[in-house]
Amino acid sequence: MAYSDLTPDQQASLDAWMTLFRASVGELARLNNHLDAVNTEYNGAAGEVLALLQGADVIPNTSGLWRSGAEPMTKDQVVTVVSYIQGVLAYNTSAHRGNIARACGESNLIG
Repeated sequence: MAYSDLTPDQQASLDAWMTLFRASVGELARLNNHLDAVNTEYNGAAGEVLALLQGADVIPNTSGLWRSGAEPMTKDQVVTVVSYIQGVLAYNTSAHRGNIARACGESNLIG
């Protein structure tokens, strides 16, 4: 069945969802850019300094995010979250970015 064979209600439903989908995929692309920067720094200077700590050593929250409930973290907790970031970045290859660009437009990959 082609898109043109859908009823007007079906087309409207799909169009509304596609708008949400495209906007969300664009946001994902921008988030991937930020996570890539975090991971790059982790693989550089930040990771080198973090390696000096023991797993249970506590890193205070100096981010200013305490108002929203951010807490001090141990080195092991930080490394665990970094592993989550690296898992997400496994879906940030050039092939993935190409598909995302088709969904949201290349200019929406920046941010």
